[in-house]
Amino acid sequence: MLDNKRNLRILVYLILLFLNVLSAFLLQGALLYLVKIILLNGYLFYEIKEFRKINPTNWFLSPVVLASLFTFALSFGVTNIVYFIPNSISHKYIYNILGPEPFPYLNKAMDYIFVAAFFMWFGYMMKLGDKLFNLLTHNSFIRKSFFTRTDKLNINIVWFLLIISIASRIVQIQLGLYGYAGDPESRDQYGAVWNILYLIGVLGNLILIVSSTNFFIKGNRRFLFLVSFVTELGFGLLSGMKSEIILPFFIIGFTYYIAKKRFNKIIITFAFVSILIAYIIVEPFRILRMSDKRFSSDPITIVNTIVDSYEINKRAKLVDEQSFDVILLQFLSRLEYTLTAARAIQYKDQVGLDTRAQDFRERLLTIPLQAYIPRAIWNDKPLEDSGRWYSVYVWGSTETSSVAYSPIGFAYFAGGIIPLIIIFTLIGMLQKTLFNFLKLGNGGMIIYFGLLLSVVLIDSKVNTIFVAWLRNLPFLYIIQSLLYKK
Repeated sequence: MLDNKRNLRILVYLILLFLNVLSAFLLQGALLYLVKIILLNGYLFYEIKEFRKINPTNWFLSPVVLASLFTFALSFGVTNIVYFIPNSISHKYIYNILGPEPFPYLNKAMDYIFVAAFFMWFGYMMKLGDKLFNLLTHNSFIRKSFFTRTDKLNINIVWFLLIISIASRIVQIQLGLYGYAGDPESRDQYGAVWNILYLIGVLGNLILIVSSTNFFIKGNRRFLFLVSFVTELGFGLLSGMKSEIILPFFIIGFTYYIAKKRFNKIIITFAFVSILIAYIIVEPFRILRMSDKRFSSDPITIVNTIVDSYEINKRAKLVDEQSFDVILLQFLSRLEYTLTAARAIQYKDQVGLDTRAQDFRERLLTIPLQAYIPRAIWNDKPLEDSGRWYSVYVWGSTETSSVAYSPIGFAYFAGGIIPLIIIFTLIGMLQKTLFNFLKLGNGGMIIYFGLLLSVVLIDSKVNTIFVAWLRNLPFLYIIQSLLYKK
């Protein structure tokens, strides 16, 4: 039976490979690009369908399924539709960015995307993820010290951690370190302090995970749940970052699913509304923040700037019902990363990486050092500002805001196909490791949610994924052991 399944899987892979090669010989330009998009979505659909057969109850919680949907299908396989709308801004945009012949680079990017998706699933299906999970948890000391817990909360500790997470983010705002309202100079000045404050601030999300899980399963601690949710949503708005606005809905949506084994339509509706709000407010907020020389990092100024950004969109009629299609098109364009990946490939092929570029290969090779050696000791520790470098030198923007150039772009800058294969195989391994943590109950759920986004919304700065695991995993072990009673 297993041999038949394995043979069928190999046959499907060979058919997809044959169709990909055949289409490259028979087609070209936009039509070839469209076929590659269809083949990518077909491959992802096949992998998810087969995975669901093996895990019928909790398949949607698997990080590899979520990454297939949110990183690959959404960013590389669905939102590309904006480039096929005649006379649209997005259609014209690909020619502005890539020149008169954009599709050879878009098609090359799709080939790399397909390889990345395949090796992510390959890494997930290997036994390395299970072995890493066993290494991290099967030690008797770790089990007894960290994961032998009831589902009862240490409520005083929960409230204490929530309060210090709020205090941490207020301090970050005052020091100019918080979200998009912060500035690079402050981050350089307070580098070591920032890392500590950031980790303390993340406790707010963990408290929301704990409180929402407790509320949906037991129906109690309603006040704690409401306070933690409003707190995270409020600080998400103050951060000026779309992901931080959407994250609270993401957390309660998934904890509800874990508790009830189904989705809540009201939560999903509010999640979509939060996405639209994020795109209506965040972009003009960033423009105002960068252009206003009087901007200062304090709550009052940030709130006033958010209100002003809403007014700008209102005057531009982006918040009217008639302009929903405009908002939707802008939303899809912002989520689409094939173009930025194609531009990265084109830039390296035609221009190459000069002394102004960052050493992407070094960023991969020094990941353990980046995780544990502070900047005070390592003076030349890499700054995570490659998005700004890409924005100015590769994308050609006059603004110094960060542009997401996709993990495909990072891998191509780091050396091409070999780094790409290694990176996504390792990501697949981490996804399998993380999925296994759900077996450990409430404590394992803290680990799961604490690292989930790193391997689901796969970042352009790939090295930060592995740095986050090395740095945050011990921290999450300790926190989950404090939150629940023995």
